[in-house]
Amino acid sequence: MTDTRIVSLAACLAIMGLPFAATAIAAPAELSEPLLPAPTVSSTVIDLQYFATLPKHADGSAARVEFLGPAPDQSTDLIVTDMVGVIYRVSADGTTITPYLDLRNQGLSIISDSGEEGLVGVAIHPNFAGNPALPGYGKFYTAYSAAKGSGTPDFLANDDADHDQVIREWTATNPFAATFSGTSREVLRVGKYASNHNGGVIRFNPNATPGTSDYGNLYIGFGDGGGGNDPRGNGQNLSSPLGKILRINPLAGPNGAKYTIPSDNPFQSVATAGPLVWAYGLRNPQQFSWEIGGRGRMFIDDIGQNQVEEVNLGVRGGNYGWQMREGTFATGAAVGSAGGKNDYGVYPLPANDSTYGFLYPIAEYDHSDQARDGGTVASGIGSGFMYQGSGQAAENDVFYVFADFVQGRLFAIDARPASLEATTVYSLGIRYDGITYQSLSTSPLGEGTRSDVRIGEDSHGGLYALLKGPGAIYRALISN
Repeated sequence: MTDTRIVSLAACLAIMGLPFAATAIAAPAELSEPLLPAPTVSSTVIDLQYFATLPKHADGSAARVEFLGPAPDQSTDLIVTDMVGVIYRVSADGTTITPYLDLRNQGLSIISDSGEEGLVGVAIHPNFAGNPALPGYGKFYTAYSAAKGSGTPDFLANDDADHDQVIREWTATNPFAATFSGTSREVLRVGKYASNHNGGVIRFNPNATPGTSDYGNLYIGFGDGGGGNDPRGNGQNLSSPLGKILRINPLAGPNGAKYTIPSDNPFQSVATAGPLVWAYGLRNPQQFSWEIGGRGRMFIDDIGQNQVEEVNLGVRGGNYGWQMREGTFATGAAVGSAGGKNDYGVYPLPANDSTYGFLYPIAEYDHSDQARDGGTVASGIGSGFMYQGSGQAAENDVFYVFADFVQGRLFAIDARPASLEATTVYSLGIRYDGITYQSLSTSPLGEGTRSDVRIGEDSHGGLYALLKGPGAIYRALISN
């Protein structure tokens, strides 16, 4: 009987007595910079007008201003945070600054030893100053870094070599008081093996009204855990809370539950942290926010590794690709790998890219001026908010404005189109004291190679520039 089995090329050559050498499949060539067109310089200018400076620390160093938003009592005041653990109340004209809550005095073991640790987020329950008879009255939430061993993590308790990231609920005795007095309890604690990539932004969807499925749900951004290139492979691991946006109802649940899980979260059947996950495949979602009314779209800023900074549209169940993708490029990492191709480069997308179902950025820009392989970091996308007129410019102007806190630049995309794909990134001029600059680093407000600028917004949609170096705040007025 004739043997019709197919034999390998190596076997055939061996039968013929010929030498065999394995032929390696050629790896794709790493793409060289610049990867993307430079942002388009816009005629739109942001005027920076001095607003306030937070009090200095006891050692004389400047406050590490991180967050600015409307005061929780529906007044015209603002709340502004110092990463060391203080929430300040600032009057609408910037002249009066008083501590609202100092977390350092609450026995919480808050730490802010590194540039990314500390008080990183505040979210006000939508019923904080509403109906006393309904859930959420007088409640707000903080996200902060706590010392390892100061509590028991709900997730990754065996991998908290550095610190824990904590979500805490605060209940004010009088929601309309100028300073906080009341009680607090821990909602969620996650172990962290590294000091960086903590994420930390927490927000309620401002478009969710009472009675709708999303009302009262807290969105929580977590970075991939830290280190370079997602060494634990958290981004694509649905069982891990890291590299994700989580979504919970933070109010205490039945039978002693610290929170409840919305029934429409997309990964209810996945073990461990899976039921909490709303979206995944993110490296370090430094900020997310919503446009108010209209389409109500959610915008997510995700800090890149060494090559690409990106803006994504938030989609329930969405996978944004990290660590396999950085922006619209492949990283060389395999599915489920821990570390993958750790060369910090980017590559063309594979031919079978569509099979992965990744969601790609609506806007991105690259690090064309960045040193490679351990060089100085030259980019880092920070906070962003929708500008929807607010009386500062024409009412039909709708921009998503975001900051690169390392470069000290302000960017925008035109958010008017119904479909936002491969949107042009515009570089905005920054005008201070009558002179226009392309970055804060080249202005009198700059701090050399890193300006640490972020953006906040008030209850009317007005924007503010937050400068962590001097602890100062500037109104950001948009003009054409």
